[in-house]
Amino acid sequence: MAETTAKRLSADDVDTIIAGFDRDMSREIRAADAVAEALGRKDEHVPHGIYCYQGSAVCPFWALVPELPSGMNGYCSKMRSGDWESEGLSLIWDQVKECGIADDVLAEDDLLAAGEKE
Repeated sequence: MAETTAKRLSADDVDTIIAGFDRDMSREIRAADAVAEALGRKDEHVPHGIYCYQGSAVCPFWALVPELPSGMNGYCSKMRSGDWESEGLSLIWDQVKECGIADDVLAEDDLLAAGEKE
């Protein structure tokens, strides 16, 4: 059984990677931006809740950029922004919404009541 060890990047390594990153060259960003353009960047396509997904439906504006380190590689084409561009903590990579659209959270009682009406 082969053992694999992932090299942990230093802060300097991460800074170097981000400094050399050209967003215009990223296929994933271009594809995500094309989808956003096709959908008119309309809020109605953003799933409800605090995450970039609801059930098995993933927000069409969400993407990962493999050229960047994990934890810094989330991208939202709705906002035209990525984790690596944030001044503070950004969790787009982990599918936590940063856009603030439809991020309402129903109380458990509301969910139960909605289920009873169906």
